[in-house]
Amino acid sequence: TFQLWFMARAFEHGKWRDYGIAGILYCIALSSWRVMNFFTFVLFSFFALAYVLNYHRREVVKMLAALALCILVGAFVFDASIRYDNFLGSPPMALAYAIAMIAMINYWRRLAFWKNAGLFIAFMSVWVLLTPNNGLYNHAWETIFFQLRFLGHKPIDPRLLSFDTRHLWTPPYTSPELLRFANEMLIAVLLAGYGVFVSVRQLRRRTLSLSISVLLYVLIALFLYYLLSFKVQTFVIVFLAVFMGYGLTKMIQIHSKRRVAFLVAAMLIGLGFQAYQVLTWTDSVWLKLLYAAHIRPREYTKGLPGWAMNDALDWISANTSPHEAFVSDISTSPMIAYYANRPTVIHPYFQSPVLARFRQFSYALFSESEDELLHFFKQYQGTYLFLAGRVLLNDDHDIS
Repeated sequence: TFQLWFMARAFEHGKWRDYGIAGILYCIALSSWRVMNFFTFVLFSFFALAYVLNYHRREVVKMLAALALCILVGAFVFDASIRYDNFLGSPPMALAYAIAMIAMINYWRRLAFWKNAGLFIAFMSVWVLLTPNNGLYNHAWETIFFQLRFLGHKPIDPRLLSFDTRHLWTPPYTSPELLRFANEMLIAVLLAGYGVFVSVRQLRRRTLSLSISVLLYVLIALFLYYLLSFKVQTFVIVFLAVFMGYGLTKMIQIHSKRRVAFLVAAMLIGLGFQAYQVLTWTDSVWLKLLYAAHIRPREYTKGLPGWAMNDALDWISANTSPHEAFVSDISTSPMIAYYANRPTVIHPYFQSPVLARFRQFSYALFSESEDELLHFFKQYQGTYLFLAGRVLLNDDHDIS
């Protein structure tokens, strides 16, 4: 949130200090939360589009330079996802490199729109062809590609998906899940609607500022992806809150005091209703009305009740040695590691090497011979096998 504020200040006032602070804050956020990789692609795609269309080109280049330079420095300072996932060679950074190359060419010789667009497409094509891991993507990008390909509907046939996508494309399998959207997001979307409406109207009149243009573009992109996969909900809520405030500001500037008071009261009632839903959850009147209208959550088998997991963790703590390692799936491994204080072979951090180990374990678990599973235990010095019931007993026909 602070990064977005400083980015908006930089666009409005043009001070290098704001550009620098925005870049530093962005680098810190990128090193701490892996979803920021996808957000970076969305943000940098706006910069690329704005540059090619010659929309506030100078400010866009300055902001992109500040962010890219801080990321380049951060890749050597932070021992986190920036360095671990080779983020410097990722699609978002390729967009930055392409714009930097085209900007240098335009500095010496100004090019027309179609030439800039052609150079950009040519650079990205060459980058894709020459990338060492051409055709190989991390689990997040791979899941996004498959969700786009099947338009949010997970296919029943597991052969149509990669291993990582089969595991990470979790319920709800069809998106959006109407009950969850209506209960968690609908009020926020309605409250932000006026701010979005005013922004779109200003965009059509070509009076929308660059800072609001960036926020509007990112909100639309993230909201469409949210409808597709029901992910990035936190990002969507942040940007909806921004447009709630922007809409309120425009109300005060345009409408009379009486109308502003009415609209503010309606917004406060809406926020209070959302807080009421969060606190009451299944007991809320709104949720009961949705159930009465036959709008229900997607149901799937729960293979491991909460009390069973508690008993299992107590047994592990009392009957196993602190030096004996457990082999379990990704969802139960962190509970064993934290609550029972036992080492685990598979941990929940979704880096590629860990997913490769989980893939090896899964194939060994369902192989025709037990020798492959025994070899896996010897390879990683595992002692106990812990399986949640949902791994073997789930009867959901979509759980490929």
